[in-house]
Amino acid sequence: MSPKAGDSVPPAFNAQWEALIEAAPPIASSIMGLFPPEDVRRLKAKRIAWFAVTSTVAEAEAAEAAGAYLG
Repeated sequence: MSPKAGDSVPPAFNAQWEALIEAAPPIASSIMGLFPPEDVRRLKAKRIAWFAVTSTVAEAEAAEAAGAYLG
């Protein structure tokens, strides 16, 4: 492993988000936290289903209220 491996910086989230919206996959998922309402509107406008991984009933209820599909 390169000594500089730990110095890498991931792409900015906003750039990744825009790429996801542009690619318009059938499904997007989140593992830690909920997407902001404007982002959820953009997903829905592109007909992208949002699956949210939650670890408590309260998180699941919040995700469902925010527009996530919990299947």
